[in-house]
Amino acid sequence: MMKFYNLEHRVTFVPETNSLHAKDESGMPYVVTLNAPTAKCLHLLLMKRTLTTPQELYGFAWDDNGASTTPNNLYQNISLIRKALSNTLGGQDDYIVTVPRKGFYINPELSVSEDVAGNILADATLTDTKFPIKKWLASKCGALAIFAIMMIFAMDVIVYRTYNENIKLFSTYTELVRFQDCKFYSDPELSSDARLNKIATRMKWTCIRGKFNYISGYDFTSPFSIISCQENPHETISSQCSSIMILDEAAQ
Repeated sequence: MMKFYNLEHRVTFVPETNSLHAKDESGMPYVVTLNAPTAKCLHLLLMKRTLTTPQELYGFAWDDNGASTTPNNLYQNISLIRKALSNTLGGQDDYIVTVPRKGFYINPELSVSEDVAGNILADATLTDTKFPIKKWLASKCGALAIFAIMMIFAMDVIVYRTYNENIKLFSTYTELVRFQDCKFYSDPELSSDARLNKIATRMKWTCIRGKFNYISGYDFTSPFSIISCQENPHETISSQCSSIMILDEAAQ
């Protein structure tokens, strides 16, 4: 079973996956993934909820893993926690209180509760019984497992063809809509589908996962999927991408 922390009954921190699960103003779910030391510092602060010394944080987040750090690095990670909590919970930046030369603690005004769940993972496409994340974003483990296997196979084929035939990924896709520097592209075969703009608008939270988003349609599974990449896959083969499965309800 996986332990998680519910913050203000609105944001869920999952230490095992270094992730904060939240929703934007329109109610769309998204995930913020912290680096490992930042997540460990937040984990210890939430576990103690009393004054935590720098030495305790060093030991929990770095030394116990065979690493060491500096006070400056610690303060940078505390700053990252403040920024992440401010972005997900909104507004203020005093969720972490600093006691000069002594340490840090969670602001007692922040509501924190602990629980465990067997099926919360660091992906907004998965759902938990206590914290539902839209039924149209995959709900059945069996279906997800089958889809994951199919996607792994598909990506293996794409990578193989890219290396062996010098094919540019999504080269035939056309730009559909953009939100500032985040762009959505669609498969030409879907160009006449009136649901595309609605899907892109409702799924703009994926911009957190990557600035280049490619919408595709498949007959053998859900109507649509989005592959979201951090960098333009036309320009680099090292771009990190993730896939999102969209069920029927998302297109309504």
